[in-house]
Amino acid sequence: MSLLNDARQHYSSCDSARASAAALIAIGHALTPDPRVAELQAEATAARIELARSDAKAGIALAFAGTGFTVLVAIGTLAHQSGPARVGLWLATTVLAAACSVLLWVIKPYIPRRGGTGFVAHAAASGPTEILSTLDVGERHHRLAAEVHRLSGIAARKYRRIDWGLYLMQASLVIIVMTLLLKG
Repeated sequence: MSLLNDARQHYSSCDSARASAAALIAIGHALTPDPRVAELQAEATAARIELARSDAKAGIALAFAGTGFTVLVAIGTLAHQSGPARVGLWLATTVLAAACSVLLWVIKPYIPRRGGTGFVAHAAASGPTEILSTLDVGERHHRLAAEVHRLSGIAARKYRRIDWGLYLMQASLVIIVMTLLLKG
């Protein structure tokens, strides 16, 4: 209503129809969302989807690596192997343990020690009043940009760790094949 009154005062000497039109345009601009906010929300959603995908991929790889690790430990403990076969078996087990460790780092939750966005920042707030004071509509695009940056960084780190975990799993497979060839 104040926009309408301001426009009427500004255009009072001219025309009340012009004043009403200017006020409606001003109200329309005030109600139109910033296009950057919509794009940032889409990017944040895309980053969250990538985080979920990376967790699923890491979970699958971890299931395979964990199963392989268990089998190798059981074989190494129960079966009597020759010297080179035993060394190869324990080397493969060690590499597979490293793969499991890297993949566990992928699914480990990341919560920053200072700052943060979203629920992390809300949890650090002293109460509802502080949360409401930080949710300034004018600063929304800055908050969203910070969240997109944080989520994208987490997703990139997760994918790099998945790569390393898979490389270690492949190295373990090569060691197992070499050990089987030595034994045969």
